[in-house]
Amino acid sequence: MNKISPYSGLILALFVLFSILGAAHAGPRYNIAIVQHQQFAPFQHAHDAFVNNLKILGKDGDYRIADDFNANSNIKALESKIKELSARADIDLVFTIGTHSTKRMVKAEKKKPIIFTIVGDPQNAGIIDNWKSSGANFTGVETPEYYSKVVRLMHHFVPFKSLGMIYLKGSPSHEAGINQIRKLSKELGFKFVHRGFPLRNKNRVPFPRNQIRRNMQSALETVCPNVEAFFVQTSNTFTKEFDLFMAAFQKYHIISAGDPTNIEKGLVMGIGKDANRFGRQCAQYAVNILNGTAPAALPMDVGSKLTVDVNLKAAEMIDYTPPFELISGADNLYQKVFASNIAPQEPKTR
Repeated sequence: MNKISPYSGLILALFVLFSILGAAHAGPRYNIAIVQHQQFAPFQHAHDAFVNNLKILGKDGDYRIADDFNANSNIKALESKIKELSARADIDLVFTIGTHSTKRMVKAEKKKPIIFTIVGDPQNAGIIDNWKSSGANFTGVETPEYYSKVVRLMHHFVPFKSLGMIYLKGSPSHEAGINQIRKLSKELGFKFVHRGFPLRNKNRVPFPRNQIRRNMQSALETVCPNVEAFFVQTSNTFTKEFDLFMAAFQKYHIISAGDPTNIEKGLVMGIGKDANRFGRQCAQYAVNILNGTAPAALPMDVGSKLTVDVNLKAAEMIDYTPPFELISGADNLYQKVFASNIAPQEPKTR
């Protein structure tokens, strides 16, 4: 007869206990939903950084992306998804990217914690009124007075006397940007020329692309002959139609700056948010909140660091030599412009 070890019962009990604990923790502890209204490079950078940092901060599937939704510019689909997420009991936290998604999610959901980022001006959009605390169930990572900070830095490197901008009428972030630069122009003493145009008609029906391009070109031709520098606001529409900007910049030899997203498309200077860093910070906020920190306890004005890139090829194309201070202070240097954005040159006359 085999003898039974006196420790067998203890070992079996410990095995059962650890199995129960392991099963209890197997799989995700928290379900997270991500919502964005369109496919746009800064949005995707923030999205990927958020997801990747959650994997680093968690272990054994602590934080699971249970729903990852991109409306691809379909606002009705976005509103339907937000309504669905608000009704779902399995979602523990929502991460929103962009103004459209954030504004609608904050309005619809008053209990689940929400974290947002890449919102041009959350204050002007009516999302927040206090950068230190929402006093509610949401928080985010953004830069107060973002456009003023960016253009002020641009002016430091390139002390222009006149600046141009075009903008999308009806866009809270774009109109906030115009207001910020209007004030800054008075402070720094430069001439500010701007022109806006809509993307939709009076019935909110989107214009066809060819009409949008005509409207953009008209706005650019109104502004560019009257300025020596130009700032391009963040916009998926502007990125898609960037060849129009390049044609105007080459035609009038204008020094350009804008979001780093467009640096390889032909901006001389890319100055803007580090969407990757914003996404990582949002992941840390998510972990803090899911482990007991109230969203209202986390301030939103933490995205203060700006990146500076320089495209030497774009500068060459307008016969501009960037100052040494700008080149030496740049985070990245580029020496190429996408061929599709290079405006065709007029044949030389003999």
